[in-house]
Order: sequence, then C-alpha cells, then structure tokens
Amino acid sequence: MWSYPKRALETIGRFDCVITPDFSLYRDWPLAIQLWNTYRNRWLGAWWFSHGFQVIPSVNWSTEASYEFCFEGLPVGGSVAVATMEIHQADSLGQRLFLSGFKEMLRRCRPELVLVYGQGFPGKLEELASIKRYPHRLTQVHQRINSRK
Repeated sequence: MWSYPKRALETIGRFDCVITPDFSLYRDWPLAIQLWNTYRNRWLGAWWFSHGFQVIPSVNWSTEASYEFCFEGLPVGGSVAVATMEIHQADSLGQRLFLSGFKEMLRRCRPELVLVYGQGFPGKLEELASIKRYPHRLTQVHQRINSRK
C-alpha cells in the first residue's frame, strides 16, 4: 500500500469504503518512527479519499508522548478503527497504555462508532463507546476448528 500507492488503488478498487493501514506505534520505538508511521497512515487515507473512497481512519498510539501527534488529522465524529492484536493479557502495562490512549482518542475524536479489530480487549470498551468488533482472522479459524471437535 505504501510503496506502490497507485497499484494499491487497483487492489482496493472493488471496495467503496476502506480502513487506513495500521502502521504500528510500538512503545519502545523512537518517537520519530512513530510520527513517520502516523504520517503514512494519514497520507494514504487522504490519497484514497482524493480518489473517491470513503475512508475510515485506523488510530493507534503508544505512550502519552505519542498523543502529541497520533490523533492529528483525524475527523471529529464519524467512525474510527483500532486494532487490539498487540494487547496481550499478560502485559498489564500494554493494557493500561491501550486503555489510556483509547480514552484520549474518545475525548479528542468523539467518534460515533469504533471498529475494533482483533481479539477481545480484557476490559469492557463497550462501556466507553459504541463498538463494533471484528475478530482477527486467526481467531475465526481457531473458532471453526474448535467447533468441529
């Protein structure tokens, strides 16, 4: 998507609505790389929008230091998407950072709907916002396998 954005238009051309790619903001990465990944996310969203797509921005953050830029360029209201694949139950710091950023995103963006992609976050996000969940592909595969046993 990033390296060949014109070619990506062909790939996503069959869709009316797209979600911007989730370029990770890992908490142990330098802020410059996190800023670069936020820029790439927003640039692709603007590029796709300029080509007639309805775009739902994916939003991510790392620590409070990323709040200075990670919510920039996002619309107020509407829908946003967040991924929970990197939130592990054994990582209590990761859970706290995710929840803190989630609340900050809600405060700044006031989304009407949050699309959550990934396994269930160990907490009740539905108590904070209107949520629509989409399980990770591997979660769906595991569920199908287990239902056959």
